[in-house]
Amino acid sequence: MRAFAGRMRGVIGARLRLCHARLEAGYAQPLELRPALDRLESGLDEVKATLGALQASQARHERLSRVHHDELGRLRGHLTALRTSDAYAATFQNRAALVSIPIATYNAAELLVERAIASVLAQSYPTWEIVVVGDGCSDDTEARIRALGDARIRFVNLPFRTLSGDNPDERWLVSGAAPQNLAVELSRGEWLAPLDDDDEFLPDHIEVLLGLALANGAELAYGKLVSADGREWFAAPPAFEQIGMQSVLYLRALGTFFEWDTRSWAIEEPADWNLIRRMREAGVRMAATDVPVTRYYPSERTRV
Repeated sequence: MRAFAGRMRGVIGARLRLCHARLEAGYAQPLELRPALDRLESGLDEVKATLGALQASQARHERLSRVHHDELGRLRGHLTALRTSDAYAATFQNRAALVSIPIATYNAAELLVERAIASVLAQSYPTWEIVVVGDGCSDDTEARIRALGDARIRFVNLPFRTLSGDNPDERWLVSGAAPQNLAVELSRGEWLAPLDDDDEFLPDHIEVLLGLALANGAELAYGKLVSADGREWFAAPPAFEQIGMQSVLYLRALGTFFEWDTRSWAIEEPADWNLIRRMREAGVRMAATDVPVTRYYPSERTRV
């Protein structure tokens, strides 16, 4: 309908220009063309009005669709129930809590082991576990993790690739979302600190963010992303393209109802930003620090 209105506006506009050109060239008498010009101008006004109504309707539909997609009412209900549970307050008293690091991966064994996992092994905070879920990995990821010989690191490989569809941009927006959900489900810690398989925590990542969360009673804490070439990503409150889940630590209990949305491509949002935005809009208590906590390697990312 919107395309049709656009075409009609173009046709009527062309006819108006033709009539005016004929008048200026003296091909017709003004009185002969005036009724036609009036009709065309009236028609163009109607098309403009119709197009405006269609645009307003589409904008309203998009807002309603997004609200339905986000399910904020349901999420707020779960959040209220969590805050009134017996275990909630005790979580903020435990300064030696187990922190789980969920990692989704796909055929990136070398970077996963030598960069991402190595950065967790180097953490100043000692009480952690890593849960790696492969998105149908077909390389030597499992063998490399097994060779580390560390019982704190677990690996589960999905039997098939979870990405589907022909649009590479849409696939990229939700890449890793399904295995990340499983990694969260398998996590046993009180807190979650997600990490991408090609990025790395700075040495005090967990210590800084857990301390921030406990000091502020925050259900989610985050810090600054930095790159090797000096670029930085940070905003408070969180903003699109200024935060990533690899710079976040949040309550494991939130992960029982805030999932990575495998359909966020439908509203043109990357799954990690979509998750943070829904948490923010649902009212999750957040604390931020501009201290760098994660090194990000955007140049090595590809859309698969």
